Amino acid sequence: FKDRFANFAPAVQLPAGSALLRLQQRNEIMQTIERFVNKFFYFT
Repeated sequence: FKDRFANFAPAVQLPAGSALLRLQQRNEIMQTIERFVNKFFYFT
């Protein structure tokens, strides 16, 4: 059972990790857009 779980765990961790990375990238993109919008409104 332990061997099967050891083979199964990376298969589960990889999609979860990539989803987490995607979420992090989305947060960074949103922060960049917010900064850009704040600058834009500051200048106008």
